[in-house]
Amino acid sequence: MKRWQVLIVLAGMLLLAGCSSGRALPLSEVYIIPDFGFSIDYPEGWYTDTHSQEPVTWFMENAEDFRARTFQTRKVEGIVITFDHRTLIWLNKEFGLPEDPTLNDLFQVNIDEVTHMVNPTIEEVTLFGVDALRSEFYGKDDMWGISYAGFIDDEAFLLTVKAPSEEALEQFKPTLEAMLESIEPVEE
Repeated sequence: MKRWQVLIVLAGMLLLAGCSSGRALPLSEVYIIPDFGFSIDYPEGWYTDTHSQEPVTWFMENAEDFRARTFQTRKVEGIVITFDHRTLIWLNKEFGLPEDPTLNDLFQVNIDEVTHMVNPTIEEVTLFGVDALRSEFYGKDDMWGISYAGFIDDEAFLLTVKAPSEEALEQFKPTLEAMLESIEPVEE
């Protein structure tokens, strides 16, 4: 084999190795989000919990993040997904969300109060069967993430993915997409 042929084979192997790291993890577990009417699939071995007094649910890749789940301001060690849903009345009272809010109003509350995004990219998507805003961002505490915000009836929801690095977030995207595609309405 000539030298240029060896280089082409090596380049192809590196390309294939890079592609394989971005595969979706198998989703073998199902979690019904309390008081929200939807289920979502997630990877085996992940930690899940819903706060005992607030409508906040966590999906976490590792035990250290799970032990510290109520401390929002720390740097994460692995992938952390937080799902929060609140009544519009509560958001108005606690964060000043207008009475007839738009998705942009909700997004601004997300920036100001939750993620503290820097230069987010924003696009309209559908999640839980409704219009939502999706943003990718870099935030405080060296955090990379993706957030989804929208309204269902008299509630707003915020699903936020946090990652310890930009690379970790990129590698997790296929799994996140599979998780979001798994969302189904359920009877509670």
